[in-house]
Amino acid sequence: MKKLIFLSTILISICVFSQQKTETFYYDINWKTTDSASAVLMSIHIYSDTAQGAGLIIDQTKTGILKSETQYSNIDKAIKDGSEKVYHDNGILKLHANYSNDKLQGELKTYYENGQLKRKDIFENDEFISGNCYTKNGADTTHFPYSIEPHFPGGEYEMYKFISAKIQYPQMSLEMGNSGTVHVQFVVESDGSISNVTILRGVDEMIDREAMRVVKIMPDWVPGCVDGAVCRARFMIPITFKIN
Repeated sequence: MKKLIFLSTILISICVFSQQKTETFYYDINWKTTDSASAVLMSIHIYSDTAQGAGLIIDQTKTGILKSETQYSNIDKAIKDGSEKVYHDNGILKLHANYSNDKLQGELKTYYENGQLKRKDIFENDEFISGNCYTKNGADTTHFPYSIEPHFPGGEYEMYKFISAKIQYPQMSLEMGNSGTVHVQFVVESDGSISNVTILRGVDEMIDREAMRVVKIMPDWVPGCVDGAVCRARFMIPITFKIN
């Protein structure tokens, strides 16, 4: 009898710690948050393990046209781990890359809208090892970097210097002794402006609101560039509220 009870406890624990869930977020054509009735795009977060935050994010149109599918070891912290596929508007594969702990690992391929291979790069621990780029006709051409991340003017140090100067610790949160790190996600548009600011992981309502306020008043960033084209990109930063 004791063995049966022990085994039952293990099974219950496994169920608790590997719970699955699905969340759906709705966006307009510019990837700005909206309601389901007005949405054009949707992002489906499929957690395979809520304890670890692991799972898959599928971005698609509301009509079901696939935009991308990316595996994460932690969705909330936006840590890519596994395969990422991105598609052209005509449904042709645009990108196939592999990540390990949010770092490019192995082969990365991109394609033109006609299906022709555009580049084939090899990465190791996010470091570029070798690669080739091709024209739409398949001819070998001059290689150029795959990705240049968006960044705050002056870099990360200047960003946190700005946040430190602008942040105001909510008085009620101070009195309650609340502290911690807020993970703020936002989009850097192709013109460098900040949009779609949301909380991935918060502390309390007042602290979360203050973190969002500061992110929203940041100056325009230097936009990112992917595969030779300036583009909008999702970004996440942690902002820590600490009581000294």
